[in-house]
Amino acid sequence: MMELKHLRYFVAVAAEGSFHRAAERLCIAQPALSRRIRDLEEDLDVILFHRSARGVRLTPAGKVLHAEALQILDRLTQARLRTQQAAAGKFGVLNIGLTTVVAEMRAAVAAIGQARHRVPEVEFKLHLIPSDRQVSALNRGDIDIGLLYRRPPHPPGLAYRDLRTDRYVVMVPASHRLAGRTSVRLADLEGEDMMFPSPELRPETYREMLEACQRGGLEPRIVLQAEGLINMVAEGIAIALYNSALAENAKIPGVVYLDVEDLDIPLQLSALWEKERETPALLALVQLLETAFVGSAKGGQGKRSPARRKAG
Repeated sequence: MMELKHLRYFVAVAAEGSFHRAAERLCIAQPALSRRIRDLEEDLDVILFHRSARGVRLTPAGKVLHAEALQILDRLTQARLRTQQAAAGKFGVLNIGLTTVVAEMRAAVAAIGQARHRVPEVEFKLHLIPSDRQVSALNRGDIDIGLLYRRPPHPPGLAYRDLRTDRYVVMVPASHRLAGRTSVRLADLEGEDMMFPSPELRPETYREMLEACQRGGLEPRIVLQAEGLINMVAEGIAIALYNSALAENAKIPGVVYLDVEDLDIPLQLSALWEKERETPALLALVQLLETAFVGSAKGGQGKRSPARRKAG
């Protein structure tokens, strides 16, 4: 049966034009090498070399096998290299989880784009997953790194880098009774129709926001379970608590963003991943994210904006 070692021996003899020199190159005894080549010829039922006192040269059948053997051995070398690169994270797929908020952040998107150019052998796949579900996705192996708003306590087995801290503001129509204020307290929103996260889709966020409102003396009157529907606010359907990171870039006429003095929910944007599954591509992305967010903070992103902002 033809084996890879037979092909390596055959290629070495063809390259050297001599069994003696090939045996020295392969560090085996010449009689053993000769037997291997005879075994290969018998297996294929062909003569591969013309033998003479001056050395050996390929027969027509030998030339065909030589060309094929070179391709096979080259592909084997490439397969070994790519397998090792994949194990080291220099080849393969990096699955990235990110929230819709993060997907709107230029710094995050720019870092991912730079990482793709820095590690072109790795395919970067993006998955939109709410923060509430990303830790489970990491534990299942559905994603390799998550960009999310993390909550204490820190999940065991996960490494993280904090990137920026945001907060909630409240969105109200420009014609709203509170629109002229510089800031509000939660109790000021009592009786207002509100948009709130779905407890089924985002249970942790729903619980966190509800408890924070109740601590501030507000029992939310929820009329719509959704998030980010700014036009609903503009038309006076409902007011909504909104991530300040999105408010920085939203340009919807007729909507005002107000600081909420006593809403004590820090939004800590972080990159999370399993320490045991670190790869060069993953760490390169983390480094680029840190650099991008430091630069964006210097430009004003992530800082506390003026209390009253009117879009458009």
